[in-house]
Amino acid sequence: MEIQNEKQYQYALEKRSNLLEAYSFLGDVNSESIDRQISEIDAQIERYEAKKS
Repeated sequence: MEIQNEKQYQYALEKRSNLLEAYSFLGDVNSESIDRQISEIDAQIERYEAKKS
């Protein structure tokens, strides 16, 4: 998913925050999956912020 607008950007930031919170509650069992999701969202956010500047 590519972030196209400010609403999607805000949603991505919220989703990242929720994933980080979930990560803190889960043990190592599911951490790899959450790490991957966080990395994907981080990359999307970085691309969107680079386009905005």
